[in-house]
Amino acid sequence: MPPLFRRGRIAPPAVCFWLLVLLPFSSAHSNSSDQWQRLLHFHNGQAQIPDSRFLSMGAADDVISGHSAAERFRDFPQLECDYPARALYLRQQGLLSEDPVVCPEFDEFRRKVPVDTVSLIFASEHLTRPSSMMGHIMLSMSGVNDDSVPVDHVATFFTSLDFSTPLTFISQTLFTGKEGFFVVQPLGKAITTYRFGEQRNVWRYPLALTEGQKALLQAHLWELRQANIPYLFQGHNCATMTLDILRAVLPEAGERRDWISPVDVVRYADRAGLIGERKLMPSDQWQVRMLADFMTTEQERRVEAFIQSPAAGVLADPLEQRLALTLARFRLTEGFITEAAYQDVLQASTDWPEVSVSLDDYRDPLKSAPDSHLSVGWRHQLDHRWLTFGWLPAAHDFSDDNRNYFGETLLRLTAMTFRYSRAYSLPQLDEWMLYETAALNPRHSLTGGVSGYFNFGFRRFLMPGQEHDRLTFQLSGGVGAAWNLHRDIGVYALLGAGIRFFSDDARVSLLPEAGAWIYEVGNMKSRIRIGYDLPAQGEAVTRLLWDQSLAVGDTGRLVFIAGRELAGNQAETSLSLDYRHYF
Repeated sequence: MPPLFRRGRIAPPAVCFWLLVLLPFSSAHSNSSDQWQRLLHFHNGQAQIPDSRFLSMGAADDVISGHSAAERFRDFPQLECDYPARALYLRQQGLLSEDPVVCPEFDEFRRKVPVDTVSLIFASEHLTRPSSMMGHIMLSMSGVNDDSVPVDHVATFFTSLDFSTPLTFISQTLFTGKEGFFVVQPLGKAITTYRFGEQRNVWRYPLALTEGQKALLQAHLWELRQANIPYLFQGHNCATMTLDILRAVLPEAGERRDWISPVDVVRYADRAGLIGERKLMPSDQWQVRMLADFMTTEQERRVEAFIQSPAAGVLADPLEQRLALTLARFRLTEGFITEAAYQDVLQASTDWPEVSVSLDDYRDPLKSAPDSHLSVGWRHQLDHRWLTFGWLPAAHDFSDDNRNYFGETLLRLTAMTFRYSRAYSLPQLDEWMLYETAALNPRHSLTGGVSGYFNFGFRRFLMPGQEHDRLTFQLSGGVGAAWNLHRDIGVYALLGAGIRFFSDDARVSLLPEAGAWIYEVGNMKSRIRIGYDLPAQGEAVTRLLWDQSLAVGDTGRLVFIAGRELAGNQAETSLSLDYRHYF
């Protein structure tokens, strides 16, 4: 079924009549102007949707300046059909007394997209997709339509990013923006794609909204259909758009930050007391691994044998039955077994009782660390003592507590670190990692699992035989495997390659690496790794690193890192201690 509506183009240069729109009615009603600004998607005095038609209700500058919004509705009643949320809000405030006009298209939308229940839908991260590497957030509307049929729709904002060249990706995501697509469509197709096509978990969080707030949200979605909405990864993405829609219907909304991740939207709603329950719709891969956590190796072998030959096998344990059905469907989706083999499994399971397994509290994105942090620290390196200052506006790294993710993951976007030593007059840029992602997905006997990484950005590098490091642009990536030795202990091995660009040269290297991680008592975490830089020309470098992190309260973490770098007969030791504040 096609979307009920979709809209998306980069907003053309246009006059944004924000000074006029910020004061749509007299100062006697200024206590309500904050929500009016949120209805127009203003943040910090800036229009997040810089579309003159959306902001000014189609009026010319000299017309809108002479009328308040309520007066304009009275003069041009049919405007309500394009801007029903603003008309409804003004009536709720007692600023518009006339009865609503008849709007056939909007009435049809309301009948097709009921809002008996409004929920946040969060799809977990997908690190191989740039536009979804921090997850995806949407709003769903469910209820009974005019044909007495239960329906479920979703409002989602997304883009398509060109990742063919790093420079294009950086330009589109950070500076120029990208064409955005705002779509209202049936929810089922999106859930199927996330859970089965991409093997991503999906959480549903019903929101405790009043009937008036739900009606206002429904009308607001209709208004957005006509807007040209730009997509900018760090400034206007699925998270900021979803949160701005939610805030538009709340009479008293808390502050929102400039940097918002999809999980932050759920946290915002949770802090506002809008979330009372949650439901996990897990991917098959997640379910298989979760069920296997509670089974012995012998039970897994019985399940494996049953899938190989359903007619010859018998499974009596309800959990084994559930695992067999889930694993068979996963392998069908991934192309490991044929449709005929899957049907044989279904045929052999016709007499099995239905087994319900609650996974809602198994892992929860709300339990993960916030997706931004500031850091301050001390470092001893190259015979200097440095003060360091870091900013990670989006995502997390291996020193964080990643137990609520599918595996050990790293994602850093525009992460910056500066260092200062009294030996130098000015602070130095220590690192500017534009994009870095890694996933250590533990291999499982039933589902497999591939690990890998990719990054590009600026990082300091000490050439063998030199006394001072240099800031270089680097690009690297690799693949490998990881294994869980215990629920809290894992090991990995990666084989990568990379290139570093200097002002007068380039260094191409093989980059093998191996390591281990362990979660310890007291909310501590350790990581040990050994890596080699094996250049096509020049001297090889061996790196040994150990880092230890410790949670400090709910929003802090101490990270200690000790490193040893060996090149020929030279050796360099570094020590650092950082405090991170998550927000």
